[in-house]
Amino acid sequence: MNKKTRITAVLLAVVIALICASVFVACNKDAQTQGARVTVRFDANDGSEIKAQSVDPDNITYVPNARVGYDFVCWTMDKDGNEPLDSSKIKLGTTLYAQWKIKTFTVNSNCGIRTGGNRSDR
Repeated sequence: MNKKTRITAVLLAVVIALICASVFVACNKDAQTQGARVTVRFDANDGSEIKAQSVDPDNITYVPNARVGYDFVCWTMDKDGNEPLDSSKIKLGTTLYAQWKIKTFTVNSNCGIRTGGNRSDR
């Protein structure tokens, strides 16, 4: 091999190595963003202790402890519940806030008491 051929071969090898490295880095970056876990804080929005947990922002399954008289609705990005959960905004140290709905009940009272009409057994 003459000198010109060796230089061409070395340059070609360097170019191929750079292309392979670029592809590897790009694939690895995609793998890191898919299913990546981030530690976030969960504020139950009821005065209880704020919990920190490592979660996948695209799959948050943590549910706060039950709250008497309320049903858990969802997590939001703000304390007042005006900003819906957005996984693209969840970063290390983000605090998510629980939103609650007051339980409602319908009470029917029927104790066998009659009102109005005539009763023959009076």
